[in-house]
Amino acid sequence: MLKTSLPVKVFLWNFNQEAIAMPETINYLEKVDAMVGLRGLTKGTHTYYLSMCRRYLTWCNTMSIDPGEISYEQVQQYVFHLIRDVKYAPKTVNSNISFIRFFFLYVLHRPIDRYWLPYQRVDRRPPEILSEKEVFQFINALPNLKDKAIITLLYSCGLRISEVVSLQYKDISRERMMVYIEHTKNHSARYVPLSEKALNVLTEYWRAWGKPKEWLFPGKKPDTHLSTNSVFSVIKDTRDRLGWQNKRITSHTFRHCMGTHMYEAGYDLRYIQTFMGHKSINSTTIYVTLTGKRGYKNLMDSMDGEIEV
Repeated sequence: MLKTSLPVKVFLWNFNQEAIAMPETINYLEKVDAMVGLRGLTKGTHTYYLSMCRRYLTWCNTMSIDPGEISYEQVQQYVFHLIRDVKYAPKTVNSNISFIRFFFLYVLHRPIDRYWLPYQRVDRRPPEILSEKEVFQFINALPNLKDKAIITLLYSCGLRISEVVSLQYKDISRERMMVYIEHTKNHSARYVPLSEKALNVLTEYWRAWGKPKEWLFPGKKPDTHLSTNSVFSVIKDTRDRLGWQNKRITSHTFRHCMGTHMYEAGYDLRYIQTFMGHKSINSTTIYVTLTGKRGYKNLMDSMDGEIEV
């Protein structure tokens, strides 16, 4: 049976996503919740870790394994279950492995040998980059001012989706033409120059949607901001309406587009790094390889000699 200590009623999900009550009270979810909070991980990571924890504990319960006494071999069985049965992509499997390592170290206080639980190799594809014309075409195809304001901020300020939805009214400075980004992935707040074009769209949206004074993009529930899933749906619907199903467009696409377009316009990589809020310049150098206007060119075209065809 599962070890218990704190009387916390917990519901997990079976593999058909149906809610089931654990046979006993359990404290592991509460411990994960507390340790993620102590580490100061982002809200998205917090939610994701709790979701992975539920799946992990459900599997342990199904297999009659005590999560506190689980062996390395049994952990490997769980990872194989994710790969073969759940059919997770390598990147998602790696996220679950990261959670298991977190669970061992911060909840069980047990060492875990990374050679027993290696990450899967992930095939990385370069992100989709839209031309400047395509970006404006996409924004103009959006159904309402709220959606236009969100995507315009994603692109013009090179923001992550989590940074946009968590913006507050006070974060927009008209006098300084700056946007204050407080809730960032690497916990390093920054200021980003505000585009006049973006401000015009934002102002029209703000007036039309009741002049929100707290969250810039309020959610359906009181005192909450708009969910990222809502934005994902809008982006997918607009992409399909434009007939761009062959393009891999996500919320992050617009951030990558701005970084690439800035490099093409001659902006210094160090400035782009600061603008994007990258912790390392290595994250910024990807835009060198994505450009089609400057940067990489094929050396052969500058050589003497022709190829007969």
